[in-house]
Amino acid sequence: MTSQAHDAASAQARRQNQANDATRNPPAGTRFISSCVRCRRRKIKCDAGLPSCHACKDAGVDCMFHDAEAGTEVKRDFILGLEDHLTHLMHDHGIQVNTAESRRQVRKEAPNVLESETDSSVGFSSGYPILRSLLANADLPAATPWPHMTYDNWLRQLASRPQTATLPMPTKKTMATICAIYNKVFEPLYPVYTWPEIRTMLNEVYLNGQVTRRDISDHTLFCFPIIYAHGVDLANRVDNSVESIFVQALTFSKLGYPQLLQNPDIRSLKSLIFMNMSAHAKELPTPLWHGSGMAMRTCYDLGFHLATTGQASQANEVVDEQTKRRLFWLIYCMDRGLCMLLGRPPSYQVVPITRPYPEGVSQQFLARIKIRQIQSEIMHRQALSKNAAGSESDAEKMEDKLHNWVSQTSTLEEQVQYCNTVLLLYRPDIMRGSQRACLRSLECCLQSLEVYKTQACEFAVVEGTLVTHMLFVNVITLLYLYRESAEVRQRLPYQALEQRIREIRLVFRALGRRWSVSRDNLKLVDAIFERLR
Repeated sequence: MTSQAHDAASAQARRQNQANDATRNPPAGTRFISSCVRCRRRKIKCDAGLPSCHACKDAGVDCMFHDAEAGTEVKRDFILGLEDHLTHLMHDHGIQVNTAESRRQVRKEAPNVLESETDSSVGFSSGYPILRSLLANADLPAATPWPHMTYDNWLRQLASRPQTATLPMPTKKTMATICAIYNKVFEPLYPVYTWPEIRTMLNEVYLNGQVTRRDISDHTLFCFPIIYAHGVDLANRVDNSVESIFVQALTFSKLGYPQLLQNPDIRSLKSLIFMNMSAHAKELPTPLWHGSGMAMRTCYDLGFHLATTGQASQANEVVDEQTKRRLFWLIYCMDRGLCMLLGRPPSYQVVPITRPYPEGVSQQFLARIKIRQIQSEIMHRQALSKNAAGSESDAEKMEDKLHNWVSQTSTLEEQVQYCNTVLLLYRPDIMRGSQRACLRSLECCLQSLEVYKTQACEFAVVEGTLVTHMLFVNVITLLYLYRESAEVRQRLPYQALEQRIREIRLVFRALGRRWSVSRDNLKLVDAIFERLR
């Protein structure tokens, strides 16, 4: 009996030690905030993880947490609210929590880029399932196209970029040239700032010949350097004689990158748009991923997706309404374009949008909004279905909608958008062997490549990363169709295919002078084409 009692006591002690360890070391994801200020002063037990501890709640006072770094006291429910907000952001945009357990889980569960056709990050819209089939035996990296990175790590990276104390201002003549390029190339598709707004800022900046914080408003101080930076960046793609000072211009602005994202407002939304556009040109995948996600989240948090109720009583309210419309649909178009690039399902697809289209913008921008809505609907349907399969009647209805859209357009870029959307629509079907889908996709591939042959470099001035990717998707789709479909081989003999690849190879090389991914894509195309000989 003595031995049994001793064993029972030992077991009880082990259980108690395990319970104490669990209390001291909560599992990953468990909230743990140290004692509040009141409980610490009174040296009493504080309830961790609750918006307000019982002691403070019973006393009818706010439960405050001491921030040692800032030297201030903050409400604990505010901190927990920030944690919830960050968790939602990570969940919505596929960001992993930076804990040892999550890192082990990522290494364990991260799929091969070409292993899963229905993975949330690499879907049919990216074209990677087709590439997987073409390079079935190739040595491919076991990672997703864009690496996981925590939101905090990203902010630290941005904050650690080189800072400059001053920004050399261009002459008024040089700035006029830059703004003319900006107005011609960028503004029709991305009207972040209207031309009257830019002209007002130019007059304000050059009134005294130089920028000083005493002379100009905070709005101009914040916006003008970003316009200048992106204008220089665009000018570089049009005229190589203009020196790029992108980083200096952005760091000259009154707010840094982290503050832009932590204090969302209309100014930060405009800056996020410019950041994403510059990342498009500079092949920076992490800012593309996080910047687009943050911009979308900010728009929905601010209610920009909802129509304004009531009548505007003042002129400035009308201007604000039009600004909200422009910014929301701008960010919507950018996010859906990234869904095509990254192969991820559209975010906030099930949330209804009642915000009307903006007024006073180009027809090109309105056409872009409508095609992005169609593409978003297609990607959402494919993401809902495990096999991304749909009936032929659904595909026909969607193509009728596309025909109605393209009948109202006139530019070559819009024709390519139409063809790329048809390829997106039928991509699951061609991988299931549908001859109708194969022949329809062949027609669109040939039409797109004919336009890309002469216009790809011009399209890439504004959206370089997306254009290089969609060109690659068209080429690998053409090669896949040739390999899998006998009827395609009858309509497109090997000599004709070889001639097409020879022509497109020149386009890849031209794009490769600025976008290194285009050079890598050309190597893949050559390797795949060699297998078809």
